[in-house]
Formats: sequence, C-alpha cells, structure tokens
Amino acid sequence: MEKLLYLEQMEKDFPLHVDILECIRQGSCDVIYDSKSAYLQREHSFGLYQLAGTDEEEMISLMDMLEEGPDGIDIVVRNKAVHDYLVNEMGFESAKPNIQRVYLGTVPFPLDLDSQDFTIRKPNEEDFGKFLQTYSEGDDKMKDLLFHSEHFFAAYGRNEEGQSEMAGYIGVHLEGACGVLYVFDKFRRRGLAETLLKYITNYQLARGAYPYGQIYEDNFPSINLSKKIGMTFADGRIYWLWKAKGTQQN
Repeated sequence: MEKLLYLEQMEKDFPLHVDILECIRQGSCDVIYDSKSAYLQREHSFGLYQLAGTDEEEMISLMDMLEEGPDGIDIVVRNKAVHDYLVNEMGFESAKPNIQRVYLGTVPFPLDLDSQDFTIRKPNEEDFGKFLQTYSEGDDKMKDLLFHSEHFFAAYGRNEEGQSEMAGYIGVHLEGACGVLYVFDKFRRRGLAETLLKYITNYQLARGAYPYGQIYEDNFPSINLSKKIGMTFADGRIYWLWKAKGTQQN
C-alpha cells in the first residue's frame, strides 16, 4: 500500500492521533479519504469513523461521506469547529471533551499482586450484573461485548468474610483504547487502580499494541493516575459524537 498522504502530519503529533495510527498499524480500518490536509477512516469493529486534518472546510465537506451503520453513526474528531458543525448542523450528540493519553515506554511495569492480596484474571460470569450496574458508558449491548471480550479483566480480592470478590476491572474498548477502569468502594485506597492501569498497559505492550486511552478532561483522578505512571498526554482534545439511526439532520 502506498504511504498515506496525511500520515506524516499524524506522526508529528503522535499522542493526539495514536488511536488512528493504531488502527492503521493493525489493519483494522478502511481509509475513506486521504489528502495532505485531511484524513477519514472507518474502523472495523463497530464502524467508528475517525477524522483528522488541518483544513476545517475540507473536513466538513467529508461529512457527506458518513454512512449509517446498524445503530447509526459514531465518529471521533479532534477539531472544535468540526465538532460544532456536527452538533449544530447535522444533529449529532456529543460527549464531554477527552484528553488522549499514551504510554511511550517499552519496558513492562513490575507488578506485585501478592503484596496487595489481589489476583487479576478473566471475570466470573456471575459478576456481569455488577459490571452493568457500575459502568455507565454505552448501552447494554456494548457492555456485554466489553465484559465478554478477551481483552477484559477483573481483579479479585478477599472481602470481610474472607471470600473472593470482584474488586475492580479494566479492559480494552472494541476500537483499541484502554479504559473501563473501575474499583469498588471497599477495595479503594489500596493502590488497585494503579495496578490495573499498569496491568492493561503491560498487556497491550505484550501483544504489540499501543497502550493508549482517553479521559474526560475533568476526570482529574484518572489524569493524575496516568501522570503518576508516566503516560504522555496530547495537547489537543478528542471529541466523540454519535447520531442514532434514522435521526433527522437539523
């Protein structure tokens, strides 16, 4: 395949475009449009569009190329003007702005789970209900896919009765971003969130994937935790937008 025209621009700002670059590297997307000033791709797992560019008018013109999937259209952009056009002119809904983070190291973190009295493994099926109750992003279909993915893990610790209980969880989203991090109240303040984040980072490194993810810009605990383990942050913002199938344009 010929080198993409916009690839050099994305590589110059790697943290902001790592999600796009990972899809290209893994061959898990189709290139819809590529020029020296704009790029659009569609990821395979659930049809997520990814848009990047320097020319706002050119990027906005590409919105006519978006096609509905079974549930509508999902797109990630990194330009506020394009975000505003999608919301105000095309009837898209939007999540809060995200900061993209990526671990640029190559050496896995040492983990001592024995000292914390935790194990990390695939979750018990009976704990699916707890996951549904505590993870707020996406619909039940998406949550089911996440929980049963090969890239989803749960931490187990001992409760007050000495029985094993799910203490927290973490995983990789369908499009490749690390996240889904949660620790139950009774197991907090024991370093488990940091351990889970390091665990999934090691997991991504071991399988040759970029350990990246996104955090809401006002989620300061997650931002501080990511800084603590040495993650690098993009300067710009990531905007997730979606439009339900059959929704009329504004």
